[in-house]
Amino acid sequence: MTVAQLARAGMLPHSRVGRSIVAAVTRAGYRQELGDSARALAEFGQAIELNPARPDPYAARGFATYPSGESIQDLETAVELGLLSFWAGYYLAYHYASLGDWVRAERLAESALRLQPPPDIAADLTEWLAIATVELGRDPQIALRLLHQARELAPSLAGFEANLRRIQTIQRDGKLGQVAWSVERNRTATREDLLMACG
Repeated sequence: MTVAQLARAGMLPHSRVGRSIVAAVTRAGYRQELGDSARALAEFGQAIELNPARPDPYAARGFATYPSGESIQDLETAVELGLLSFWAGYYLAYHYASLGDWVRAERLAESALRLQPPPDIAADLTEWLAIATVELGRDPQIALRLLHQARELAPSLAGFEANLRRIQTIQRDGKLGQVAWSVERNRTATREDLLMACG
Protein backbone atom coordinates (compact mmCIF):
# COMPACT_ATOMS: atom_id res chain seq x y z
CA MET A 1 0.00 0.00 0.00
CA THR A 2 1.11 3.56 -0.69
CA VAL A 3 1.26 6.16 2.08
CA ALA A 4 -1.86 7.77 0.59
CA GLN A 5 -3.74 4.44 0.67
CA LEU A 6 -2.66 3.82 4.26
CA ALA A 7 -3.76 7.33 5.25
CA ARG A 8 -7.19 6.93 3.61
CA ALA A 9 -7.63 3.58 5.35
CA GLY A 10 -6.91 5.27 8.70
CA MET A 11 -3.82 3.11 9.21
CA LEU A 12 -1.37 5.97 9.82
CA PRO A 13 -1.20 8.17 12.89
CA HIS A 14 -2.63 11.66 12.21
CA SER A 15 0.76 13.28 12.89
CA ARG A 16 2.45 11.05 10.31
CA VAL A 17 -0.16 11.96 7.69
CA GLY A 18 0.40 15.66 8.46
CA ARG A 19 4.17 15.30 8.13
CA SER A 20 3.73 13.39 4.88
CA ILE A 21 1.53 16.16 3.47
CA VAL A 22 4.02 18.86 4.46
CA ALA A 23 6.87 16.83 2.96
CA ALA A 24 4.98 16.31 -0.32
CA VAL A 25 4.08 20.01 -0.57
CA THR A 26 7.68 21.00 0.18
CA ARG A 27 9.06 18.59 -2.44
CA ALA A 28 6.54 19.88 -4.94
CA GLY A 29 7.60 23.47 -4.28
CA TYR A 30 11.24 22.63 -4.90
CA ARG A 31 10.40 20.69 -8.06
CA GLN A 32 8.37 23.69 -9.27
CA GLU A 33 11.33 26.00 -8.64
CA LEU A 34 13.60 23.64 -10.60
CA GLY A 35 11.21 23.72 -13.54
CA ASP A 36 9.95 20.17 -13.12
CA SER A 37 6.26 21.12 -13.27
CA ALA A 38 5.01 17.61 -14.06
CA ARG A 39 6.67 16.09 -10.99
CA ALA A 40 5.61 19.07 -8.88
CA LEU A 41 1.98 18.56 -9.86
CA ALA A 42 2.30 14.86 -9.03
CA GLU A 43 3.65 15.74 -5.56
CA PHE A 44 0.81 18.22 -4.98
CA GLY A 45 -1.63 15.51 -6.08
CA GLN A 46 -0.08 13.08 -3.61
CA ALA A 47 -0.45 15.61 -0.78
CA ILE A 48 -4.12 16.10 -1.69
CA GLU A 49 -4.64 12.33 -1.89
CA LEU A 50 -3.28 11.91 1.66
CA ASN A 51 -6.06 14.09 3.06
CA PRO A 52 -8.51 15.62 0.56
CA ALA A 53 -10.16 17.60 3.36
CA ARG A 54 -6.99 19.54 4.16
CA PRO A 55 -6.86 22.99 2.47
CA ASP A 56 -3.12 23.69 2.32
CA PRO A 57 -2.16 21.24 -0.49
CA TYR A 58 -4.90 22.73 -2.69
CA ALA A 59 -3.62 26.22 -1.89
CA ALA A 60 -0.03 25.24 -2.63
CA ARG A 61 -0.95 23.71 -5.98
CA GLY A 62 -3.17 26.70 -6.77
CA PHE A 63 -0.37 29.17 -6.08
CA ALA A 64 2.10 27.09 -8.08
CA THR A 65 -0.12 27.02 -11.17
CA TYR A 66 -1.67 30.52 -10.89
CA PRO A 67 -3.35 31.99 -13.00
CA SER A 68 -4.57 28.83 -14.76
CA GLY A 69 -8.21 27.79 -14.53
CA GLU A 70 -7.17 24.81 -12.41
CA SER A 71 -5.40 27.13 -9.98
CA ILE A 72 -8.58 29.13 -9.46
CA GLN A 73 -10.48 25.94 -8.64
CA ASP A 74 -7.73 24.81 -6.25
CA LEU A 75 -7.67 28.16 -4.45
CA GLU A 76 -11.46 28.18 -4.19
CA THR A 77 -11.35 24.65 -2.73
CA ALA A 78 -8.72 25.76 -0.20
CA VAL A 79 -10.92 28.69 0.88
CA GLU A 80 -14.01 26.45 1.10
CA LEU A 81 -12.05 23.98 3.25
CA GLY A 82 -11.14 26.78 5.65
CA LEU A 83 -7.63 27.89 4.67
CA LEU A 84 -6.56 30.36 7.36
CA SER A 85 -4.51 32.62 5.11
CA PHE A 86 -5.49 35.79 3.30
CA TRP A 87 -3.39 34.92 0.22
CA ALA A 88 -5.95 32.68 -1.48
CA GLY A 89 -8.73 35.23 -1.00
CA TYR A 90 -6.44 37.99 -2.23
CA TYR A 91 -5.52 36.16 -5.44
CA LEU A 92 -9.12 35.08 -6.04
CA ALA A 93 -10.55 38.55 -5.35
CA TYR A 94 -8.09 39.98 -7.86
CA HIS A 95 -9.03 37.31 -10.40
CA TYR A 96 -12.75 38.02 -10.13
CA ALA A 97 -12.29 41.81 -9.98
CA SER A 98 -10.26 41.59 -13.18
CA LEU A 99 -13.14 39.69 -14.79
CA GLY A 100 -15.71 42.18 -13.49
CA ASP A 101 -17.41 39.55 -11.31
CA TRP A 102 -17.98 42.00 -8.48
CA VAL A 103 -20.19 39.74 -6.36
CA ARG A 104 -17.42 37.14 -6.03
CA ALA A 105 -14.69 39.78 -5.79
CA GLU A 106 -16.54 41.46 -2.93
CA ARG A 107 -17.14 38.19 -1.04
CA LEU A 108 -13.51 37.10 -1.35
CA ALA A 109 -12.09 40.53 -0.51
CA GLU A 110 -14.20 40.67 2.65
CA SER A 111 -13.11 37.14 3.57
CA ALA A 112 -9.43 37.96 3.05
CA LEU A 113 -9.73 41.18 5.09
CA ARG A 114 -11.10 39.19 8.05
CA LEU A 115 -7.76 37.33 8.10
CA GLN A 116 -5.90 40.62 8.78
CA PRO A 117 -3.50 40.98 5.84
CA PRO A 118 -0.68 43.53 5.90
CA PRO A 119 -1.60 47.13 4.97
CA ASP A 120 -0.61 47.00 1.28
CA ILE A 121 -2.76 43.94 0.66
CA ALA A 122 -5.60 45.32 2.79
CA ALA A 123 -5.42 48.47 0.64
CA ASP A 124 -5.91 46.52 -2.59
CA LEU A 125 -8.78 44.53 -1.09
CA THR A 126 -10.44 47.68 0.24
CA GLU A 127 -10.07 49.42 -3.13
CA TRP A 128 -11.74 46.45 -4.84
CA LEU A 129 -14.55 46.64 -2.27
CA ALA A 130 -15.01 50.32 -3.19
CA ILE A 131 -15.34 49.45 -6.86
CA ALA A 132 -17.68 46.54 -6.07
CA THR A 133 -19.84 48.93 -4.03
CA VAL A 134 -20.39 51.12 -7.07
CA GLU A 135 -20.72 48.25 -9.53
CA LEU A 136 -23.35 46.59 -7.35
CA GLY A 137 -25.44 49.77 -7.32
CA ARG A 138 -24.74 50.95 -3.80
CA ASP A 139 -24.12 54.49 -2.56
CA PRO A 140 -21.00 56.02 -4.20
CA GLN A 141 -20.34 57.87 -0.93
CA ILE A 142 -19.63 54.50 0.74
CA ALA A 143 -17.28 53.67 -2.13
CA LEU A 144 -15.44 56.97 -1.65
CA ARG A 145 -14.99 56.24 2.07
CA LEU A 146 -13.63 52.79 1.26
CA LEU A 147 -11.30 54.21 -1.37
CA HIS A 148 -9.92 56.75 1.09
CA GLN A 149 -9.42 53.98 3.67
CA ALA A 150 -7.43 52.10 1.06
CA ARG A 151 -5.31 55.18 0.41
CA GLU A 152 -4.60 55.56 4.14
CA LEU A 153 -3.40 51.95 4.25
CA ALA A 154 -1.08 52.37 1.25
CA PRO A 155 -0.46 56.00 0.20
CA SER A 156 1.19 54.97 -3.09
CA LEU A 157 -1.70 52.74 -4.15
CA ALA A 158 -1.56 52.20 -7.91
CA GLY A 159 -4.77 53.12 -9.71
CA PHE A 160 -6.15 55.16 -6.81
CA GLU A 161 -6.41 58.51 -8.62
CA ALA A 162 -8.08 57.01 -11.69
CA ASN A 163 -10.61 55.08 -9.59
CA LEU A 164 -11.26 58.13 -7.38
CA ARG A 165 -12.08 60.24 -10.47
CA ARG A 166 -14.37 57.52 -11.80
CA ILE A 167 -16.31 57.24 -8.55
CA GLN A 168 -16.58 61.02 -8.22
CA THR A 169 -17.94 61.21 -11.78
CA ILE A 170 -20.49 58.50 -11.03
CA GLN A 171 -21.49 60.33 -7.85
CA ARG A 172 -21.83 63.64 -9.72
CA ASP A 173 -23.68 62.24 -12.75
CA GLY A 174 -25.76 59.72 -10.84
CA LYS A 175 -25.17 56.91 -13.33
CA LEU A 176 -22.68 54.14 -13.79
CA GLY A 177 -22.32 53.65 -17.55
CA GLN A 178 -19.35 51.77 -18.96
CA VAL A 179 -16.44 52.14 -16.54
CA ALA A 180 -12.91 50.88 -17.12
CA TRP A 181 -11.62 50.42 -13.57
CA SER A 182 -7.97 50.26 -12.67
CA VAL A 183 -7.73 46.87 -10.96
CA GLU A 184 -4.17 46.08 -9.97
CA ARG A 185 -2.59 43.65 -7.58
CA ASN A 186 0.16 45.63 -5.92
CA ARG A 187 1.82 42.68 -4.26
CA THR A 188 2.82 39.21 -5.36
CA ALA A 189 3.41 36.53 -2.77
CA THR A 190 6.99 35.42 -2.25
CA ARG A 191 7.89 31.77 -1.79
CA GLU A 192 8.13 32.38 1.98
CA ASP A 193 4.67 34.01 2.01
CA LEU A 194 3.22 30.98 0.28
CA LEU A 195 4.96 28.51 2.59
CA MET A 196 3.41 30.33 5.54
CA ALA A 197 0.02 30.36 3.80
CA CYS A 198 0.14 26.62 3.20
CA GLY A 199 0.72 25.48 6.69
